[in-house]
Amino acid sequence: MTATVGTVLRGRTVVPGVVTGEALVSPETISGWGGIDPASGTIVEARHPLQGVCFTGRILVFPGARAPRAGRRSSRAPGCSAPPHSG
Repeated sequence: MTATVGTVLRGRTVVPGVVTGEALVSPETISGWGGIDPASGTIVEARHPLQGVCFTGRILVFPGARAPRAGRRSSRAPGCSAPPHSG
C-alpha cells in the first residue's frame, strides 16, 4: 500500500472537521458575507483575483476574511465542503 504525502494546513476553520482534498488557495482575503455565492460555490467578490472561480469539491483556503457589512447574511453551499477524513 502506498501512502500519499501532501501538505498539512492548520488554521481556523469556517466548517469544523478534518478534511483531505484539493485546495484552492486565495492570495487575498474574501468577504464571507457576500464574497461567495453559496448556491453555486463560486467566488463573486468584485475585483478579487479568483472572481468567477468555483470551489465546489475543493477546500477553500484564504488568509482571512473581511468584516461583514451590517444586515447581510450568508450560508455555506451544501456542495462546497469536503467530506470528513475517515482515516
